[in-house]
Amino acid sequence: MIIQTSGFPFEGKEFTLEEPPSRASAGLKHGPVTGRIRVEKSGDYFMVRGEIETTVTLRCDRCLEGYSHPVHSEVYAVLVSADLLREVGAESVELTSQELDITSYEGEAFDLEPIIQEQIILSIPLRHVCSESCLGICPKCGANRNRTPCDCSDNGPESPFSALRKLKI
Repeated sequence: MIIQTSGFPFEGKEFTLEEPPSRASAGLKHGPVTGRIRVEKSGDYFMVRGEIETTVTLRCDRCLEGYSHPVHSEVYAVLVSADLLREVGAESVELTSQELDITSYEGEAFDLEPIIQEQIILSIPLRHVCSESCLGICPKCGANRNRTPCDCSDNGPESPFSALRKLKI
């Protein structure tokens, strides 16, 4: 969704999102994105706030099966013109923590899609597990233990230190 900056009302504007599913951008495939976004102008800055919801298709780290993970995320971003940042950047050398949260845009418009994509990516858990009770894949035979039980022993591969068990003290 492209937001035109010239002539943007100071009182702000609210947008309803109904974006179609993504095509695996950045290795991530998600369903339709819905939500509400409010864009306000504050001097030279644009503040973007809102909430989004979608489902993300992930692959389980234990069993390697695909599953859907619901995402509900708050969106917050501050945007400023790249020209203004260049002017300010030429004068100052040190960035404050508030300045690190600023995103820049070029020209007379900015796109909300990269901001929304970033929030979706940040909402994904680090550990992808389809369920806490997932049994995973057998390290010996490679069977998915959620689908079929395997008769392999759970001892795992023999350790290089297993010869030490034979030593007598």
